[in-house]
Amino acid sequence: MKKMNLFGKLITTGVLSVSMLAGCGSSGNSASYAASAPTAANGSEYYAEEAADYDYGFDSYEVKTDDASGSTASAPETVDTSRKLITTSYLDVETKEFDQLYADVENYVKQAGGYLESINTYNGSRYYGDVVERHADLTVRIPADKLDDFIKQIGNAGNITNRTQSVEDITLTYVDLEAHEKTLRDEEARLEEFLREAESIEDMIYIEERLANIRYQIESMESQLRTYDNKVNYATIYLNISEVVEYTPVVYEEPTTWERMKDGFSEQLEDIATFFKNFAVWFVSHFIYLIFWGAVIFGIVKWILYLGSDKRAAKLAAKAASKQKAQYEAYQNTMNNLAGTEPVVGNSTAQPQDQAKTEEKK
Repeated sequence: MKKMNLFGKLITTGVLSVSMLAGCGSSGNSASYAASAPTAANGSEYYAEEAADYDYGFDSYEVKTDDASGSTASAPETVDTSRKLITTSYLDVETKEFDQLYADVENYVKQAGGYLESINTYNGSRYYGDVVERHADLTVRIPADKLDDFIKQIGNAGNITNRTQSVEDITLTYVDLEAHEKTLRDEEARLEEFLREAESIEDMIYIEERLANIRYQIESMESQLRTYDNKVNYATIYLNISEVVEYTPVVYEEPTTWERMKDGFSEQLEDIATFFKNFAVWFVSHFIYLIFWGAVIFGIVKWILYLGSDKRAAKLAAKAASKQKAQYEAYQNTMNNLAGTEPVVGNSTAQPQDQAKTEEKK
């Protein structure tokens, strides 16, 4: 038997990997693996001759049967073909005891062997007398075989108003990914064997680069498989918990006209009572602010009324007369100083004729 050189072995490994991938039904990925296989250095005739005499080293797989004879049948190794189902549920739950239900959910999750993936809790508030109830959004991961029991426990502890569930079958994707991983591992084993037999630096570099690429693909596939396993083994529940005063009634049949009128009238009375109750709470809680703003508004209104009253007009007229009198006295004093006479003090009613006579006497 001829001894195949190392380069020919690498070619053979690449071609066999492509063949196995094609057999798994993934032509797209097989093309990428085939593209990475090197071409024959000494021509196709040499490659065909050497490949015919080389022992590829593939192991044969046997699948044992459980028939009465106990005989075994040779067949390719089979992969796990059990159905891979990803279950996702959406639950809206009402409760009158928010703290109690929240604690119950945590206990149910712990008992089932699951975990809380995310938590978003709103503790409620009070604005203008209105009470905003508390609510929480939880992402729960529960073992898939315990999903129904968990939902029943939630239904007993609260009032489920909405439930939506979906199932995604990823069996074909999972099996195909497993087959790809096995093919890459076989190629990894062959490359490791070739690396031990490599005689030149060039061969070693090429094989190591190829091994690094193969191992990266294997790690990526293993990560994807672990992600799938987690989603399959643990169902995902998006749970919304709302705190309410009264549970939402379940209507099993259409109410009559009289019942609708009665319910509508009762709701109106409840709304009116709630309005006055909230108004009383708001008024008492904002009493100081009401007094402050009442005093401010009262002062503004009083000032506006004062600006338009007769009393203000008379006051303005008196102020104008006083100003005019002061100006006239200042004028008299100025004239007296110029004439050399004694200033006139308090003679606000003096006439120009009197001033002329005084000047003639002088």
